[in-house]
Amino acid sequence: SLVFTAASVAQQTSTVSYVCNIEGAPAQLTAQVQAIDDAGRVVNSQGWITGVIGTGNYNLYYQGQLVSATARYVFTGENQFADFTDLNTNARFRAQLIVQGQQLLLIANPETSQPARYVCQASQ
Repeated sequence: SLVFTAASVAQQTSTVSYVCNIEGAPAQLTAQVQAIDDAGRVVNSQGWITGVIGTGNYNLYYQGQLVSATARYVFTGENQFADFTDLNTNARFRAQLIVQGQQLLLIANPETSQPARYVCQASQ
């Protein structure tokens, strides 16, 4: 599942899948997610690298698609935000992705006063 935690292994790609309710119609969201860990380098007084300590900081990068019976979108994103493109019309929008256990909350156009909220459920 798409989990925004430091438990993700650095530079390992995983595939996640959710079923979303998009205005009453089911849609399948599938994404490849990669967590890239920031590493702190430890040096001695001569400047030699003596080790690497994980700082616990990381960024998530992902790409995927959201497909329903009537629409198909592709998206790319970093951390909690993704840019979606409608493959039928080329219309674009930004979404915020918030993982809550086995659910994913997709908030379309989060910067507007009336964002659309969609709930997705992790699928196997």
